[in-house]
Amino acid sequence: MATEGAPKAWLDDYFAQGSGKYSKTGVLLLHGFTGSPASMRPWAHFLNEKGVTVSVPRIPGHGTRWQDLNKVNWQDWTNRAKEELLNLQAQTSEVFIFGLSMGGANTLYTAATSKSEVNLAGIVLVNPMITDWRHDTYDYSQGNGIMTHTMTIKYETVKYYSGGIGYSRPDTNVVGFADPNHYDTTLSSI
Repeated sequence: MATEGAPKAWLDDYFAQGSGKYSKTGVLLLHGFTGSPASMRPWAHFLNEKGVTVSVPRIPGHGTRWQDLNKVNWQDWTNRAKEELLNLQAQTSEVFIFGLSMGGANTLYTAATSKSEVNLAGIVLVNPMITDWRHDTYDYSQGNGIMTHTMTIKYETVKYYSGGIGYSRPDTNVVGFADPNHYDTTLSSI
């Protein structure tokens, strides 16, 4: 996991109230797969120094031991993001979600499924986990034209069984590593 060398306190949830003219702007920062809030803290600190209210939750199964990923599924990740988004919205007047890697996929899912509950001001994606991106499709059939964008988000939760992570060949050290038979392939509703 991406926790080695990080200060212990940086592995936990982080929240900082903003100040000044941007204090009512909230940014939810979502880390990537096997990451932790530590990977988003420098970005959160930068935004908070500018007065923005920031929240960096630890996504379930992350920031602890790799075995803890066996105890969660991708729905736990998106539920945690939505919970924190609603908390942040209650404290601010406009909310953004920033996501890194799998956090980008989490951002897209959370934004798409929270439209009726959250007035989302925008999203920022850094290396999002997206496949099958199709955009700028124009439908002339109705005469007024509709621009559409579609994408597929992949959450491939690997279930680890034994061995260790961080060796030169993890596929030979962890039974089930990179084996689709050990992935949580539950489809999302979007």
